[in-house]
Order: sequence, then structure tokens, then C-alpha cells
Amino acid sequence: MKVYKTSNYNKFDYYCKFKKERMLLNHIKRLADRLIKIDLTSILPIICINKGGKLYIVDGMHRFEACKHLKKPIYYIGLSESKFKKSLKRVGY
Repeated sequence: MKVYKTSNYNKFDYYCKFKKERMLLNHIKRLADRLIKIDLTSILPIICINKGGKLYIVDGMHRFEACKHLKKPIYYIGLSESKFKKSLKRVGY
């Protein structure tokens, strides 16, 4: 799978009915502090579903917010919805 990189945070949205207000802000701050010391985002990209030109985050919401807070680029893997569902089936979901 190809890992992409962007600084356009507007390309992303959340896949589930996840409210940003419910995110753990302390967790985001801790992640941001860690990213300043050791940035592993390029080898631990967020997982997105590419649907209608928008990238919906299914894994890595806190990492996304930490990178956004630090104005760091976002590394992501963009999957079609069908590929994502096939991947879930392979691992037993």
C-alpha cells in the first residue's frame, strides 16, 4: 500500500459519528509532545477511506489532531470502501 503525505487538513473528515469535542485532549497533547521528540507518523500513517473525493479517517484520529496542532504533514493510506471492508473480513471483523 502506498503512503501519501499532505498538509491539507481540509481533505479529511471522520468516518464514524465521532465528535471532535469527545476526543481526549490530554491524549492529543501527549501525542503532540511525543511527535516533537520522535516523529513516527510516516511509518504509522492514519488509515482513511477515500469516498467521493473526501478522506474519512477510520484509524488515527488522535494522531491526525496532534499533527494538525503541530502543523505537521499528515501521512495516510487511502483505501476504497470495498478494499477496507475486505481487509476487515480478512482479520475477522
